[in-house]
Amino acid sequence: MITIKHKIQEKYDRIAFAYDLFIGLIDISIRTPRLELFKGLHGRILDVAGGTGANLQYIPAHCQITAIDLSEKMLDVYQVKAKKEERTVKTLIMDAEELRFPDESFDGIVETNALCTLPNPVTALKEMNRVCRPGGDIILIDHGCSSISQLRFWQNRLANCWLRISYCHLNREPIELVKAADLTIRKNSRQLAGIFSMIHATKSN
Repeated sequence: MITIKHKIQEKYDRIAFAYDLFIGLIDISIRTPRLELFKGLHGRILDVAGGTGANLQYIPAHCQITAIDLSEKMLDVYQVKAKKEERTVKTLIMDAEELRFPDESFDGIVETNALCTLPNPVTALKEMNRVCRPGGDIILIDHGCSSISQLRFWQNRLANCWLRISYCHLNREPIELVKAADLTIRKNSRQLAGIFSMIHATKSN
């Protein structure tokens, strides 16, 4: 039986070689707040749905990185980047909703642009909470509805069509998902017409 997760995996396997072209402009546009969010990371870091390694350049060099993703081909690109930057990254094919790590395995968690695609994003966030040590940083960058009413209207209008094409939810609200997972929010800001939420959370008790 082909599940939605198999379809998502196949999609990202197909576009892995070109994925960075899609996110390049977005990456440039939020570079400064992203650097600010990531600068305090230390120790063992889990890059959830790490894809092609968009987070790699922002994670401090002294960190030990483990990256997981459903797509092996996306992780292959991640390893190419790591080798170019002379960094060691452990990559594992793994479902973000079923992290195969013991409790409190990591000092910090990062995730960008995955909550829109995950079938059960709150489950994934609870898993991130579980594997993060007490007081550890959970850094999330995800898109949702714009704070500009006209853009928000079109996001809602196109949401169902876009979901069928790309398995991506245009109008999920990242901050509401984080609250539903009972994470403790330290900071939250919005960028690019309020579309991107830049969330610094920490492990809940």
